[in-house]
Amino acid sequence: MREYSTPAAVDIPPSAGLTDVVFERAAREPGRVIMRRKGAAAGGWQDVTARQFADDVTALAKGLIATGIATGDRVALMARTRYEWTALDYAIWAAGATTVPIYETSSAEQVEWILTDSGARALIVETPAHLQTAAQTLTAAPGVERVWLIEDPPPGAQSPASEGEKSTGLAVPGHPVPVEPLSALTAAGAGLGDEEVQRRRGSRRTADLATIIYTSGTTGRPKGCELTHGNLLADVRNVMHGWLPAIFETPGASTLLFLPLAHSFARIIQVGCLESGVVLGHTPSVASLLPDLASFRPTFILAVPRVFEKVYNGAEQQASASPAKSRVFHAAAQTAIAWSQASGTGTAPPHGGPGVPLRLRHALFDRLVQRVGKLHVPRAQQRLAVAFGLELRPVAFVEAGGSNHSRLVQLIQVEV
Repeated sequence: MREYSTPAAVDIPPSAGLTDVVFERAAREPGRVIMRRKGAAAGGWQDVTARQFADDVTALAKGLIATGIATGDRVALMARTRYEWTALDYAIWAAGATTVPIYETSSAEQVEWILTDSGARALIVETPAHLQTAAQTLTAAPGVERVWLIEDPPPGAQSPASEGEKSTGLAVPGHPVPVEPLSALTAAGAGLGDEEVQRRRGSRRTADLATIIYTSGTTGRPKGCELTHGNLLADVRNVMHGWLPAIFETPGASTLLFLPLAHSFARIIQVGCLESGVVLGHTPSVASLLPDLASFRPTFILAVPRVFEKVYNGAEQQASASPAKSRVFHAAAQTAIAWSQASGTGTAPPHGGPGVPLRLRHALFDRLVQRVGKLHVPRAQQRLAVAFGLELRPVAFVEAGGSNHSRLVQLIQVEV
């Protein structure tokens, strides 16, 4: 067996914690925009400054502490990708606790296993539908003492509890676990001083447990992986400064996160954005990805190969409606791939880089597809070029997974 290793670009000090950057940036650059969250209006995004995010994290952390969450306790989180997921994740860490993500598509059996196996003491769910799934499991998870709901149920909707229960807000009949809105969590900590949050988060070190990430369960019972603050920080900071500095250190960089945050890769993206100051946006579904990309206008996207395959196939199908568009689409895709491969040689013509014929073809399809986005991204000595439609500015795509998906990251949408 051959073993390969690369020296770390960044060493993590033993006192480092994941929440440090939130409060340090809030003190240093309180007005800096670090996130944009979806507004009520279609296509609208609201800026979130470093100070606003730190305040949200503090308020939620105080609520967790006030309701009995102790240092080292596990708090489960079942929700789609949204601003509140990130705020709650950092609040759980700021309270000295451990986040246990649960995929929003998990079955009741999987939820029950994760809650019991992790020893979760509290559960936060996004929607009444998620609550309904989780409610079936709580009799088998006696350690869960509190449940909070991110979204309010629609008017007139009934609680999962039976109508005969006198105690309001029960998650399941006969098991007195109160279900409260997220606003009740922040209200519970209103009387607690910020210094308690500072003490809690300051007590956590690099070696302390930050999260238990479970597999999706597609190959059997979900398996949990314990990750420390140091594990996540080492991954992120070495990526930022060692492998992908062109992404994370570009002024004005931003990304739209749509992978489920219960996935380890999405979690790395989240932490990387907070650590680097890249503006982060959330969208809960691939179905709304293209319109959200158009309105958010990210400078790069990080995803897994299957996402690129879906988007590519959708664009290919759209182009196939016209023989002329289909020919342009496939010719542009091949040109983009050739351009990416030639640009990744690291040398200039005539011995490397795009030659004159390729440059001419690239210029032609630059006009035919309205815009070809080009952002050099060091990744295994490759550079990626992505073709987009007119309404989207250049975006770099990086995939997590194998290297046999080159065509999937080259062309996303063609306008002819």
